[in-house]
Parts: sequence; structure tokens; C-alpha cells
Amino acid sequence: MVPKQLSDLILVRFLNADLKDNIAVLYKPFVVEWNDKIISVPAGYATDGSSVPGFVPGGLANCMTGIEASVVHDYFYETHNESKEYADSLFNAMLKLDPKVGWLQRQMMVAAVESSVGDRIYYKDDYVEEEMEEWTE
Repeated sequence: MVPKQLSDLILVRFLNADLKDNIAVLYKPFVVEWNDKIISVPAGYATDGSSVPGFVPGGLANCMTGIEASVVHDYFYETHNESKEYADSLFNAMLKLDPKVGWLQRQMMVAAVESSVGDRIYYKDDYVEEEMEEWTE
């Protein structure tokens, strides 16, 4: 089934001085329907957007690439409201619908979340935070 976006994604952007990184907060709930389930990411949810490995050229992807898919995916990874497999499958399906995400971008993004790094993020491996910092530099 094709995911259906039921609301607009409205983000308020903030500069996080402690992390020296930008974060965005949902201004209102972001609602998606997929496989007969309604998914609602609540207003106030904070995201850093898409994680992009440092080796990926800036023109190929950035933190706003596939932002709708990334918000829902990150929400599931943090809350565990759905399995990792469900979150990864929905991420891929949503990226396919995004006209700004090309085939190569999607393949790289999906490979990243399905990798062992994605496993460690979902299952809360403490080591992964250090590795992610290196990966995105």
C-alpha cells in the first residue's frame, strides 16, 4: 500500500547551541496513513532531520532530504511504537513518493537505516552515538 500524507509537515527550526546543530520541532501533529494504520507524530516532537554520512557529497543529500519520511522514521526509532522493520519499510515507501529524493539517494538512505548502525540506534546501543558523530562529520 502507498503511504498517504494526511497533514502537512510544519516545522519550527531552532539552533541548538549545545550540540552546534540545527533541530526542528513539529508545530502541529504530522499524520500519515499506511497499511490501514494511522500514524501521528505529535506536535512538539524534535528532529535533527535526515542523518547523512559525511562521505556523501552535499549535493546528493542533506538533513532536509526526505524530511517527511525521516520524521516518521525517527519517531518510531525513539518510541518503539512499531518494529524496526515496519519503520524501515515505511521510510522506504515514503521516500519513493518524494519527488526530491532520487533513486540513488533513496538506496543510500535505506541502506543506512537497514545497516548495523540502524540496528544499534533502534536498540539503543550506547556506542552508536559516538559512531554516528564520526559518520556524519
